[in-house]
Amino acid sequence: MGFFSNLTRTLTGSWADVTLDVEDGVRGEPLRLTVHVQVRDEAIDVTKVAVKVRCQERVRVPNARTTTRPVPGQAGADGVQRQSTSDATATTTLFDREVIASPATRLEAGSSHTFEAVVELPSHAPPTIEGRNAAFEWSAFASIDMKGNDPDSGWRAFRVA
Repeated sequence: MGFFSNLTRTLTGSWADVTLDVEDGVRGEPLRLTVHVQVRDEAIDVTKVAVKVRCQERVRVPNARTTTRPVPGQAGADGVQRQSTSDATATTTLFDREVIASPATRLEAGSSHTFEAVVELPSHAPPTIEGRNAAFEWSAFASIDMKGNDPDSGWRAFRVA
């Protein structure tokens, strides 16, 4: 591989393909996650394979009215107070946990690997709920920690009862 190919891989994280299998969970019980890694055409040195699990509360207030007041001395401050209406949103993370599925290792070119991780879902956490203006959403994410941009699975939604 040439210099520019390696630079592109380092910047984009294209050294390996990472996928994550996660089944629906139950509060107060362990959640099992499986990370699949397919290494491309060069070996990679991995610091760790990690899995993150999070629960977020998302709230939307439709047609929220906001007022903009002019700031004296600021450019464009004409002294006129303006009102507008738009949806207001807020997201709060209620649970955020990272577990190590594998410590530092070397993954050979063209090889496939499977790593298992277990996260205990707290019994006090909310279940998955999707309402008209609010939701509790659970998701998981797997990544390979290595030099450059880390290959990852992207966030995967799952349900919790």
